[in-house]
Amino acid sequence: MLSILNKNQKKIPLGFIVTIVIGLFLVMFLLVSLLFAIVVPSSGYSETHFISPRQVIGVAIDADLKVVDVASKSAAEKAGVKKGDKFVSLDGLPLSSSEQARDSFKEKISNQQQLKAKNLPVQSLDLVVVRNGLTLHLKVEPSPMSGGPGPTPTPVPSDQHYF
Repeated sequence: MLSILNKNQKKIPLGFIVTIVIGLFLVMFLLVSLLFAIVVPSSGYSETHFISPRQVIGVAIDADLKVVDVASKSAAEKAGVKKGDKFVSLDGLPLSSSEQARDSFKEKISNQQQLKAKNLPVQSLDLVVVRNGLTLHLKVEPSPMSGGPGPTPTPVPSDQHYF
């Protein structure tokens, strides 16, 4: 049996030492995990903003429905959405909150995906925005980007929504 001598010349089994070392690593892992569980949610970023790239149009809006970011090569950019635009309605439904806008887009896109799966025609979404005091009607055609799954969002502050 392998063992190590301590300073009192008593034998300590090697298996005991290995068990202690593994235990210390597990305790450190749990402490780091707990630290991330406490720090990450309080940092202002929410993991709920990371949704499937296939279900996004590539835009981030704040609580006032103003566009704070438009992803490059996204459906929103192709439709002409610009930073600073304010969302007013989607397919004739007035939008009153960023949560409602996100949920409405997700529902519309889900419906489109079901139609596509049945080989039925799909219409673009009619998005009304206000830009510099002018009301604009934009046609958004959500679809995965060719050659890839679509835009990948970066962390979005919890007071904004990415979809």
